[in-house]
Amino acid sequence: MDIWTTCIFDLGLSQFQFERLTLKQFNALVRRLNKHTEDKRYNHASLLAAIHNQAAGKKSELMKPEDFLGKESKPSQEDLDIKMYNAFATIKKLNNA
Repeated sequence: MDIWTTCIFDLGLSQFQFERLTLKQFNALVRRLNKHTEDKRYNHASLLAAIHNQAAGKKSELMKPEDFLGKESKPSQEDLDIKMYNAFATIKKLNNA
């Protein structure tokens, strides 16, 4: 169900487009979606850093966008590939049932 919601809600695909989507196409679309999301987060963090640095004054330490992003652990590409493969295998089983 996660793949369906990602395709329909996040990527804006129709049900028709989703049903004809290949694993390779899905992977490319999700990688682009993730890049877009990371870019937006960085842009927001840059704005926060600029506002902070302007308002803080000369005595305060300058902040960088990275100071606002925090540290998140990312799953490995292999883990993501396995999760995606399993999800598509489930979809295939459901469509053949």
